[in-house]
Amino acid sequence: MKQTEAAGPAVLVVQHEEDAGLGLVGEHLERDGLRLDVIRAGRGEALPETLGGHAGLVVLGGSINCEDEVDRLPAGAVPLPAGDDCPYQAFRVGSAGWAVQFHPEAGADTVAAWAAGDGGPLGPAGGDPAGAMASVREAEPELRAVRGAVSDAWGGVVRAHAHARGI
Repeated sequence: MKQTEAAGPAVLVVQHEEDAGLGLVGEHLERDGLRLDVIRAGRGEALPETLGGHAGLVVLGGSINCEDEVDRLPAGAVPLPAGDDCPYQAFRVGSAGWAVQFHPEAGADTVAAWAAGDGGPLGPAGGDPAGAMASVREAEPELRAVRGAVSDAWGGVVRAHAHARGI
């Protein structure tokens, strides 16, 4: 398990693929003082039996099919951001469970790496990887701001959860 240096509440991160890490989200969580304990499941690292002293959990995806999307929410779920292509880009279940269907971790460098390979999530959907890369590079300042706000908000939920549990 890889741990960051922060002394704040701990977040357990399950990473399935080497090139599918926390990216922009991790930058914000670390900057906010949260400790990230990363389990590299793709390398065979074992998951802990419990969340123990962790105030939050992030389970990263990996290679996905862009055609997969949630078209209805679980009972009691609250929709968060919506998108033109997907009605539920993110949603909350209960007071602390958040789910996202977009890539808040991906900045221009990540999209460029996807485009240079097999097109990443765009290839199977018939998208234009080079066009997506150019679009993300152009929009990156705004994307960083929005994704940072989402990360900061979830970090606040983790801190509140840690405080309530005395972690």
